[in-house]
Amino acid sequence: MHIAPRSRILAGLVGITLVTAACGGSGGPGNGGPGASAAPAQSKVVLASADAAKPISLQAGGYKVAWDAPSCASVAFSMTGATKGFTWTKKSNIPTFSAIVFNVPEDSYTVVQAVAACATWTLTFDKVSG
Repeated sequence: MHIAPRSRILAGLVGITLVTAACGGSGGPGNGGPGASAAPAQSKVVLASADAAKPISLQAGGYKVAWDAPSCASVAFSMTGATKGFTWTKKSNIPTFSAIVFNVPEDSYTVVQAVAACATWTLTFDKVSG
């Protein structure tokens, strides 16, 4: 049994692997090439009623928006983008619940809760897609 051809093939594959790794790989997502995101992944964004005047920044994608307003009989949230014209509204008689919002463009958003009797609430934005 002669092993020399196999060892040459193995050596060639190792060499190709090392050259590819040294040159940065295929250039796809995760390697800094085309398709790689310039911004880090969106972390959970929490907005409390006390901070409602502060705009929040969201990356493009879909979000699970959860609200917690245990002392409120109802809520009426609206979220408006500063530059892209995107708006989302949600009215609910359930004080603690969530909804999915798709196709949110990257932007800075202002959130308003319109039920005057509901003064204390928290919104949580968890990115689920995009």
